[in-house]
Amino acid sequence: MSQSVGVPFQNIPAGFIPPLFYVEFNNQLAGVQGNTQQPALLIGQMQASGTATAGVPVYIASQSAAMNLFGKNSQLARMCATYFNSDPVGPLYALPLADAAGSAAATGTFTITGPATAAGTFYAAVGRFTVPVGVSVGDTATVIAANIAAAINALVLIPVTAAAVAGVVTFTAVNKGLQGNNINLAINPLGPVAGQVLPAGVGVTIAAMAGGATDADLGTVAASIGDQQFDFIGHPYGETAQMGEMTTAMNDTTGRWAWNRQDYGHVWTATPGTISSLLTYGGTLNDQHADCLGIIGYLADPVDFVADWMGAAAVSLRNLPSQPLQSLKLSTVTAAPRANWLTLAQENTLYAAGIALPRSDSYGNVTVGQDVTTYKTNAFGQPDASYRYPTTLFTLMAITRQIKSALVTKFGRSLLVPDGTRAGQNVPVVSPVVALAEIIAQYHIMEANGLVVNAAAMAQATTVAINATNPNRLDIVWRPELANGLSMMAMINQFILNPAQAV
Repeated sequence: MSQSVGVPFQNIPAGFIPPLFYVEFNNQLAGVQGNTQQPALLIGQMQASGTATAGVPVYIASQSAAMNLFGKNSQLARMCATYFNSDPVGPLYALPLADAAGSAAATGTFTITGPATAAGTFYAAVGRFTVPVGVSVGDTATVIAANIAAAINALVLIPVTAAAVAGVVTFTAVNKGLQGNNINLAINPLGPVAGQVLPAGVGVTIAAMAGGATDADLGTVAASIGDQQFDFIGHPYGETAQMGEMTTAMNDTTGRWAWNRQDYGHVWTATPGTISSLLTYGGTLNDQHADCLGIIGYLADPVDFVADWMGAAAVSLRNLPSQPLQSLKLSTVTAAPRANWLTLAQENTLYAAGIALPRSDSYGNVTVGQDVTTYKTNAFGQPDASYRYPTTLFTLMAITRQIKSALVTKFGRSLLVPDGTRAGQNVPVVSPVVALAEIIAQYHIMEANGLVVNAAAMAQATTVAINATNPNRLDIVWRPELANGLSMMAMINQFILNPAQAV
């Protein structure tokens, strides 16, 4: 006959009398079974016609839902549509913003001349959208301009409205603010090689989009999303003020990466410019929790680039957070003209300044060249590459969450005792050596999953001890060795022409 000693019931009371059989379930030994959904959040402006409430995050079930919520041509509807092209199944939320008070909409023009002396097609490009407009022999500038405006206004997701008067097409950004200035206007973007040429007799003068002023304020984002989990956060506002507001929201002291919040997440944004202006801009940023994509010579603007890039990154990082992101193919934006491609030296300089860059190929594709964070120096102003890649941050997120889940699930209501304590078999206790054993076991799982390396060294370097002044606190110094992504291969090819003369 055996006696039940110290059975760790949580719900069945010790003095309960009614018969006969009762059971409770306990998952402390079940291990870490679940995976977080790792939702994405897009931040952008809505139209007044949208049904969403500005400042309140909302789940996005489909592209059509986004258009209803935010307005069919709004920044945010376009971001959602682009994101779904890269990440069609990941959970997506959006935080709509109203146009800022006192903001102004950007405008630009096509000034058409004519009449056409031959039939053809006028290819009007507005950002990533290329709109073909048929031209007949004898069409006047007024007719051509009216047809261009009608074709533009018939499209959904296009970021402008168009109005034609006496051969001049005026484009007005749907959303007010500086982002409207980044909407590129062009004609025949693929050029003669793709058969895109102006019909004979037709001319056009382009005035670029300008006059947009006062972007939305991101200072309320932290309060709007609270402690909701969003591992991927994208917005198109690359100005220094907005970047500073997001740095405050994400920081390690009071933000989403603070020890007492553990919300985590990472931010992507984009900004257009020249090599010189992007180098200057990169010098103003130093945040391991943010990536800024530099756009040089592309028709697509930050609204599309951010959503496309972040969607591609999210798919990869959910599957294996330590895997490098270079060469990921973007789904929506198209290649820059070859004349705008950067040299390796130019790329290297921009990467060192904390600017991530895309790459184009001759087939019209755009891929991630290298995704780097804006972090470059430590708290003492010294060069520091420890947080250069976002994969480092996502690997830290993954392994920290796994260790937390394992330790809290298994020991969340245990007694903390010194090593060597002879507690009864069923008494829920944890000692430093038992906690270390669980850490080592979880580490082996992480190693098998490609997140970390060198389990033996980790076990040797990790310290677990009861706090010297608080006997209810277990202190852990954990030293994982992260798996590093392969970002470059370098070879010396020491070829031999004459074996007899080889040294």
